Amino acid sequence: MLFSHLLTAVRQPAERIVLAAGSEVGRLLVELGVIDDCLDFSTLPMHELFASAAPAADGALARRLGPCERLVSCFAAGDQTAEARLVALTGAKSSLFLPVRPEKGQRAHLLDFWADRAGLDETARRRLSSPAPWRARSQLRCSGRAAVQQVGIGAAGEYAILHIGSGSPAKCWPAERFEALADALPMQAVFVVGPVEVERLGEGPIAALAGRRCTLVAPSLAVLAGALAEAAIFVGNDSGPAHLAAALGIPTLVLFGPTDPAHFAPRGRRVQVFRGEPLADLPVPIIAAAARGL
Repeated sequence: MLFSHLLTAVRQPAERIVLAAGSEVGRLLVELGVIDDCLDFSTLPMHELFASAAPAADGALARRLGPCERLVSCFAAGDQTAEARLVALTGAKSSLFLPVRPEKGQRAHLLDFWADRAGLDETARRRLSSPAPWRARSQLRCSGRAAVQQVGIGAAGEYAILHIGSGSPAKCWPAERFEALADALPMQAVFVVGPVEVERLGEGPIAALAGRRCTLVAPSLAVLAGALAEAAIFVGNDSGPAHLAAALGIPTLVLFGPTDPAHFAPRGRRVQVFRGEPLADLPVPIIAAAARGL
C-alpha cells in the first residue's frame, strides 16, 4: 500500500501505471482507481534476471512486462546486474530502484525515505504525508456490507472492524484484548481473521471466536475493502489491512509492537498509532478511549 502511495505521488499527467504485484492486490488497486492495470507478479519469470546469461529481449519476461517509459521497482534493488537487465528488457528511459526498508540508522518513514531517493518536490511530499483517501465504488461497498450482514450486522448498522492478525505472532495484540475492546465500544464489532491466523490458530479456536463474535474468516481482499469502506472505525495490528483502512480514509487505530511505526506506520488523514514494548502491555482502556475518540 505504501508503494501505491508513492506511485500516485510520482505519476505524471496522462501517465498509465501498470503494477506488478500479487494478483488480488493488483485487481483491488485497479478497482479502486489507484492504478490502471496490473500483472500477477507470481507468474512472472523474474528468475531470468539472475541467470548466468542475460535474458533475451524477445524472451518470456520481456513479453510479459512489455515496454515502459519509466520503471519504479523494489525488486532486485541493490543488484546492479539484475537492475540493468530489467531496465534493458523494459526499455525504460528512466528508472528508480528502491529498498524495502530505510537504511540502517535512518529514522525517516519509508515513504519519506523513498521520496528522498526519488527527488520529489514539496508538493509531492505533501501528498505523501497526507494522501487523499481512495474511493470505494458502490459495488465494492455493497459486497462488504453483504458480508458483514451475513455474520450478524444489520443492513444499516454501524460497526467497527477489529483485525486481530498480522504476519508474525509478535506483532499481534492478544486476541482476548480485542474481545475486551469490543465490549468497550459503543457499536458492534466485526472481527476479521486472515488466512495466516486460520493456519496458525486452527479451525477450533476460529470457530469458537465466530460463535461468540461477528467474524469474517479469511475474506477476499475486495470484500475486506468493501467492509472497511462501510465501517465506522478500524482497530488492528501492524498489517496490510491497517494500511488499506488508512488509505480508504476511515478512522484507523494501529497497534505496533516490535516494528517501528516511525518507519512503517500507515499513511492517511485519520490515523492514530500506539506502540507497546511488549505489545501485550498496551492496556484495553487506553485503546478503547482512543477508538471512541476517533
